[in-house]
Amino acid sequence: MTRFRISKNARWYFPGAALGFVLVLLGLLQFRANRQLRDVLQQQMLTEAQTSLMRIRRGLEDVLAPICNVFTPARSSSHESDLQHYAAESVPVRGTAGHPALVTSIFVYQDANRPHPKLFQLADGQAKFRPAEWPANFINLRDYLVKLAPALSPLNSGEAEEEAEEGAYVKPASFPWFVDENVPALVHPTRSPDASVSFLIVQLDPNDLAHNILPQLVEGEFGDNGKLSYRVALVDLGKRRTVLYSSAPGFGLRNDPVPDVQLNVFGPPGVSPSVPSGDSAASTGDVPVSTAVREFQIQNSISRSATTSAFAEARGQNGPLRLEPIRYNSNSKDQGWTLIALHSKGSVEAAVAALYRRNLTVDFGVLLVLTAMIATMVISVRRAHQLAQLRMDFVASVSHELRTPLTGIMSSAQNIADGLVTNKERAVQYGAAILGQAQQLAELVEEILLFSSTERGRIYNFQWLDVGKVIAASLDGTVIQIRSAGVRIEQNIDSDLPQVWGDFKALTQCLQNLIINATKYGGTARWIGIRASVSGMQNSAPEVVIAVEDKGLGISPDDLKKIFDPFYRSPAVAAEQIHGSGLGLSIVKSIAEAMGGKLMVQSDLGKGSTFSLHLPAEKKSPPEAASERAPVEAAGTR
Repeated sequence: MTRFRISKNARWYFPGAALGFVLVLLGLLQFRANRQLRDVLQQQMLTEAQTSLMRIRRGLEDVLAPICNVFTPARSSSHESDLQHYAAESVPVRGTAGHPALVTSIFVYQDANRPHPKLFQLADGQAKFRPAEWPANFINLRDYLVKLAPALSPLNSGEAEEEAEEGAYVKPASFPWFVDENVPALVHPTRSPDASVSFLIVQLDPNDLAHNILPQLVEGEFGDNGKLSYRVALVDLGKRRTVLYSSAPGFGLRNDPVPDVQLNVFGPPGVSPSVPSGDSAASTGDVPVSTAVREFQIQNSISRSATTSAFAEARGQNGPLRLEPIRYNSNSKDQGWTLIALHSKGSVEAAVAALYRRNLTVDFGVLLVLTAMIATMVISVRRAHQLAQLRMDFVASVSHELRTPLTGIMSSAQNIADGLVTNKERAVQYGAAILGQAQQLAELVEEILLFSSTERGRIYNFQWLDVGKVIAASLDGTVIQIRSAGVRIEQNIDSDLPQVWGDFKALTQCLQNLIINATKYGGTARWIGIRASVSGMQNSAPEVVIAVEDKGLGISPDDLKKIFDPFYRSPAVAAEQIHGSGLGLSIVKSIAEAMGGKLMVQSDLGKGSTFSLHLPAEKKSPPEAASERAPVEAAGTR
């Protein structure tokens, strides 16, 4: 039966892959949720904007309702009495209206369905109507009313007999209010008991609408701390597009982007009713005025027997004020006063897209932070596991390194104690063996103590040092190991080397560690090269480079990344049964960095290695990197 073994790395890869899959799934779900939220938010913002336009429309109706409510149908059969009736009701118009400047003039167009109709205008400051001429901007309205009047008179239309048969003809009769957006003016048709059709015309001031009324309504709906969340305009979408009001300069012109929402001010919301121009309909394709009136009556539930009720509804007593716009041709799809709104950030879509991108950035940022935290945790756990394994290996290695010399010392001492050493020659041999084992033991203890001191933050005695003396002291301290290994030393030291800033004892220990490593790993070549030279470009700070080279085992590329880690020993070295603690190179690197220098290595597997100490050369003042106390971060060993 075959047993499958999972490598140590695979044990980490599987949880990592699972966490990666979960994070990717979370990212996809978050992306989908953000898209759905974007669509819902965009629809909600459009709905709220449309509702706000509807409230602005209602606000305009509330402004115009008091004006319409003031006037009641004249029930006298005398035209003069009708004028006096309207003149009397015109007095409180300015007081009743919330905006006194809104009404500029009041007209009565009498006998519009008779051969000689007359126009009367309310005199300024007086409750009296006087004959007047049609203003130039009223000409289209006059022609329209002339064509409309016969349709409202049952005696002059084909409806007289029908109304008589139905018994629904009520005298006097009234009709709801119309609005002419071109003037602008409110128009109210009335029919007296003698079947005479008249029109009450209330002229409005567009400047008061644009500068006083609409800004207040728009601020109330779209205002936010003194700023508008939307650009709003009231435009007349006639043959010549006209901007009646705009919350932002230039907004509402033809070259503007398509608005987010728009709403007609008069007529059914979202519908532009066609009210054409009378008898000329046959040639122009317009619907006859009588048909338009009948459709209007049906839309507003107006019957011949309920004209009084319809009048009350139009006045706002039984519901909101209903003003039907006057259209002069059938092509009214893009005509009339229209409120348009565009988000201040360019459009609702652009605003939602910006919020969508921000939410995505935040969400994926949190996801990335979570990923980084998980990755850091996994790496930390793995490093802790590796460090624990290295420490266990270190304990095992040190135990072996301690046991070997102790065993030799104890064996030799036991032989001497047992009297087995009977002559001087044997005594010298045993003494040399005990001394060698004791030195190996002392070196191991010294190395451990040195590593401990560098970990805690070793105190250094910095001074200017002669490189040649440091190298000589290092060779003197390792002479026993060099001789016992049979190694040949080749030196190449420049004669004019500058001094370096450092601790003599610590720098000597660095070189001794490198020399001892070269003797242990130098292989059968039995050769060590020591070089010292000055390095540095013209514009860079000079430095002294001390290199220790061997022609032994070499270091693999994988091991080169780890040899400066504490407690690390290459598997190849362990296989060769070369004693060591795995702390030497870590100590050398720490001391070099404490002196403002660095340790570098070049190695080819099977050809040898070169370790180079780079130290700052002499200057007028000591290097900034040097300090009296240098806490050192442990970095590795070979």
